[in-house]
Amino acid sequence: MQTMTIRDATPRGMPIPALMPETKLISQVVREDPPAPPKEVPELLKRNPVAERLLFALNVDGRLKISKPFIVSVERNEGVVTAWVEEINEFGYGSNSGEALYDLGKTLVELYFSLKDSIDRLSPDLRSVWLRLNEHIQLRQA
Repeated sequence: MQTMTIRDATPRGMPIPALMPETKLISQVVREDPPAPPKEVPELLKRNPVAERLLFALNVDGRLKISKPFIVSVERNEGVVTAWVEEINEFGYGSNSGEALYDLGKTLVELYFSLKDSIDRLSPDLRSVWLRLNEHIQLRQA
């Protein structure tokens, strides 16, 4: 077997510079860098353990399509997670955020069809909820 140098192993024979002064050359082709210092997590990636807001567009019923996502507040409190849409005052809950969001999706589907079926008899408050809900959800064309 022929011995290979770093220059032979790199594209166009260019040398590989050491990344850090503490880099050790283990063989002619392999090098070992010291462990990198831990990185600080950026502020945008840090999660608030109590509450967060997100865009929600889960479709749990094939008869409907989501045309505009809902803004949902997800809150964790004593082992129960609640997903809440403030603009129509509806929520779902579960033991984790996935269950809470899925429950919210089922609640929104139920609400959509119950309001749609009784649209002629809605109070002004429920008509307002229907109009807001209709901005986000429509029936799929068959």
